[in-house]
Amino acid sequence: MDDTAAAPLLTSHKAKPAKAPSIDDMIETYIGATGGMQLLKAVLVAFAWAFDAQQVFISVFTDAEPPWHCVGSSANSPCSPATASPCALPPGTWTWDRPAETSVVSEWALGCAGRALISLPASSFFAGCLAGGFLLTTLADSLLGRKKMLVFSLVSMSIAGVLTAFAPNVWAYAALRFVAGLARSMIGTCTLVLSTELVGKRWRDMVSVAAFVCFTVGFASLPALAYALREASWRSMYLWTSVPCLFYAILLCFLAPESPRWLLVRRRKKDATATGAGVFSTLRTMWERPWALRRLTAC
Repeated sequence: MDDTAAAPLLTSHKAKPAKAPSIDDMIETYIGATGGMQLLKAVLVAFAWAFDAQQVFISVFTDAEPPWHCVGSSANSPCSPATASPCALPPGTWTWDRPAETSVVSEWALGCAGRALISLPASSFFAGCLAGGFLLTTLADSLLGRKKMLVFSLVSMSIAGVLTAFAPNVWAYAALRFVAGLARSMIGTCTLVLSTELVGKRWRDMVSVAAFVCFTVGFASLPALAYALREASWRSMYLWTSVPCLFYAILLCFLAPESPRWLLVRRRKKDATATGAGVFSTLRTMWERPWALRRLTAC
């Protein structure tokens, strides 16, 4: 008899090994589907980009060279509208169109010191951003986590901004701008990563767009703020942008959770499960379960 005739029609095959769940699958398992409160927390985190944009572009208004005009109409006056720069004019023959304290350039007479000194504060700020990108880039993934790194950056940037408002000279001003740039170097990355990791895969595109909208809001708020403070000191611009950022960082510290992805990678599954048990989730639970509220009030 042929050997092939005795061969079974169905042969057994080894079962394929189950595919290991991804980090996204584990997040969906531990924290559940994305709800309205999670979206609200993600948008709250994304709003950090508004304060980041203000510090990036604030020097456009505080370091601007204001216009000037001649004083008096004497024919023998060396000042004329055709004069390119007032640096060579004697004192008393010209004046700024607005109060001198409205700009760093006019308050410290930087216009006659050279273009390099005028651009020094802005250059120092972006040099700090570059240094922070090299020195702080791994802290959010290793020691501090996304939330702590974001709050630390916001607080540091806010304190540097408040101190900038009291800078006595251009050298202190440039040094503080360097510190502000160093502090804000991680805000953009931590904000985008943390806000998208707080929601499921379905909502990440929307949260990313919300972060860029917040950046635009922060950028667009500067012209309105500069117009409102057009007769005030340039120091007011730093106070009005830094103090609200400090309060926002404190609010974020209490209301925003840590990234569940980072917690799972650090093998902190219990903490990752508790990311949804914040203030908003507690209030929602009490609202959905009236008996819990009655029991709390009866205590």
